[in-house]
Parts: sequence; C-alpha cells; structure tokens
Amino acid sequence: MIAKIKRDFKLLRYGYHFELNILGIVICTIAGLIQLIFMSSLSFLLISFLYIITIASTLEISGIVKSSPKFKSFYFGIQRIVNIASCLLYFTSLFVIRLIQAGSLEKLKLVIGNELVMSGIYYIILVFYMSIAFKYFFISTAVFLGGYFSSIYIFAIFDKTFKFTLMQGILIAFICVVIGMLLSEILKRASYKKPLSKNSLGRSIRKYYF
Repeated sequence: MIAKIKRDFKLLRYGYHFELNILGIVICTIAGLIQLIFMSSLSFLLISFLYIITIASTLEISGIVKSSPKFKSFYFGIQRIVNIASCLLYFTSLFVIRLIQAGSLEKLKLVIGNELVMSGIYYIILVFYMSIAFKYFFISTAVFLGGYFSSIYIFAIFDKTFKFTLMQGILIAFICVVIGMLLSEILKRASYKKPLSKNSLGRSIRKYYF
C-alpha cells in the first residue's frame, strides 16, 4: 500500500505545471488556515487538495499514460488518498484551532458540536466537486458554488436552531465523511470513461489537448 502511494505521487511529477500547482497548494493551505482561525469553518483549506486532482487530471492528456494498465489504479487511488488526507487535515486543523481558541477541552465541548456537523456537510460538497470537476465542469461548479454560498446562510440558521454535543458532532461528521467518500467512489467510476472537459483546463494546456 505504501509503495503504491509513493508510486502515485511520483507520477504526479509528470503532470502539467507541477511546481505551479504545488505553490497553489501551499498558498491555499495557508489562506485556508487563516480563514479557519479568523472566520468560518467553511474554509478554503479543503480546496488546496483540488490542485492535486488538477495535476492528476492533466496526466490523462498523455495517451501513453492513459493507455498504461496501471492508469486505472492511479486514477482511483489518487482520489482516495486525497479524500482521506483532506479529511484528516481539515478536521484535525479545525479541532486543534478551536481547542486553542476555547482554552480547554470542557469549553470546546460546548461550542464545537454544531461546527463539526456543518463541516461534515461542507466536506460532502467539496468531495462531490473534486470528484467530477474535470469531467463535468459546469455542473460541478454550479453545484459547488450554489452549495457553498447557500450553506453560509443555512448554517447561520442551523446554528441557532440546533445544539449538538461534541460526541454527536463527531458521529454526524463521521457519517458525512463516509457518505462523501462513497459518493466520490461512485462518481469517479461513473465518469471514468468520460473525456476531460476543456473548460476545466487552463488556456495554455487546451491547445495541446483539443
């Protein structure tokens, strides 16, 4: 398993604009952490992982890579790694930051339940987008933007209506993560043979693919 993960990440080096996308990951991660500290749990932190999917998607442009018998394993494997890594980073960062801000675990238990639930729902939205963004660009973007901006308003009402405990928040967030990962698996399999959407690619790369 470890060897396969290392192999998949080595393949990413051959993606288009690898260094630029890595820079995007760093910038988006820092911005997401700052947003998480000073603003909302609906952080851009998860979006940083989209750059990894971007790199992986550009490898589909190469006929040699796509015709490899190992490509299918890479195609599904890298998405699973991203789903797990994004989940761990997102929820760990949220918990640690809120614990520091609360000052104690007892105080944290009083305030984080609702936020964990909302973060779980937000995770589903982001995973949905990452799973098909490069195959169904306009549909996925519309769902993501609609879900993101409407959730800001809905979550404000939600926070005033419900009061989940820490354990309830953890349980519901865990269920949301499982749903998100299962949804990702279904979407990736359903869209595997679908060609890349030219609108999901940068202008500089379109001329090589279309």
